[in-house]
Amino acid sequence: MTEAAPKRSPPRRDWIVLPLLSLFTVLVMVCMAEGIARVVWPETGVDACIMASDGEKPKANCSGLSKAAEGPWVETRYNDCGYRATGPCRLPPAAGSERMAVLGSSTGFGFMVDFDHVWSVQAARAIAAKCGRPVDVQSIIEVSKIGSRLGFGSLNDMARRLPEAIALHPTLVALLITPFDLADMPAGGFNPQQKPQTELELRRIGLMERVRYLVSESRIMMVAQHFLYRDTKTYVWTYLHYGDRAAFLRPPMSPAWQERLAYVDAAVGYIAGQLKPTGTPLLLALAPTEAQAYIIADKMEIPGVDAGAFGRAIAAIAERHGAIFADGAAAFQGVHDPQDDFYRVDGHFNAEGHELLGSVVAKAVLSAQPAGYCDKEASR
Repeated sequence: MTEAAPKRSPPRRDWIVLPLLSLFTVLVMVCMAEGIARVVWPETGVDACIMASDGEKPKANCSGLSKAAEGPWVETRYNDCGYRATGPCRLPPAAGSERMAVLGSSTGFGFMVDFDHVWSVQAARAIAAKCGRPVDVQSIIEVSKIGSRLGFGSLNDMARRLPEAIALHPTLVALLITPFDLADMPAGGFNPQQKPQTELELRRIGLMERVRYLVSESRIMMVAQHFLYRDTKTYVWTYLHYGDRAAFLRPPMSPAWQERLAYVDAAVGYIAGQLKPTGTPLLLALAPTEAQAYIIADKMEIPGVDAGAFGRAIAAIAERHGAIFADGAAAFQGVHDPQDDFYRVDGHFNAEGHELLGSVVAKAVLSAQPAGYCDKEASR
């Protein structure tokens, strides 16, 4: 009977080499997948006009291309003041027309959306159709290149740019805010004299924040989330686990969100006060987050969650300061497939979402009928 050969254990070096080879293979496959995803789903948020800027707004009389990974290529044009606008800024509004000066951040700007589809232009078009008076839009948004990223201003920056808006002789000033903007409230709250955040300050983040940023920038992760978030319940469940950033959906408001509401109150009070001597009305518009829109559209009943609570709080601020209020969340009541109105992973409205927001803004303005916009003769 032949004896079985003794089992030979692998060389000791194999216990190191084989795992390293496996890890290397995985890394190569991940890198290849990431490269393919970036080719198939390209993205560039900083257009050539912003790249050429030496200040807090894009280069004047310029056009550039930008693209959300989840959306189409968009040509962004800037007028003689470096604003996204429907016409030049150097001349006052033409006789028989109105002018809307817009303050806001990325949603107000119409990030990654053709300006013709942005909420302000959609609202202006609806108002003009009803009133028979053209409405020019001048979007005075704080936008600049911060390193390789795009930066948008806070309420402090919007208030600081208010003299620019007043100099345009507008017949309406619109301020658009979102809960997402308020989550990163500047230290010290409202202070229009505070300087914009610098690139150096933005670099002062911890290791975990850097890791999270790198993961969030992965195109593979973005593509996977894009399809995963097609299910609105999955998105809402994920969003509700964001801690403080989602706390505004759980009344009563946390101390942190009470501070943010006070920040909004101070900013709106300041802007309304500066506009009062000019007689120019203020429109305060609130754009909802995806989670709010999904909860409202799908009539989700979640214990402890109220998607409309934040809107009611902002409405009270608008009323206190005599501002017209437009709650964009109302646009999603009864909407089917609300996930098609957003760049699902990025979180911003796409063109369809801007159309919904614009319709709510137009209704609010037409309902308030500020002087000259839609008098009884014009609205017949």
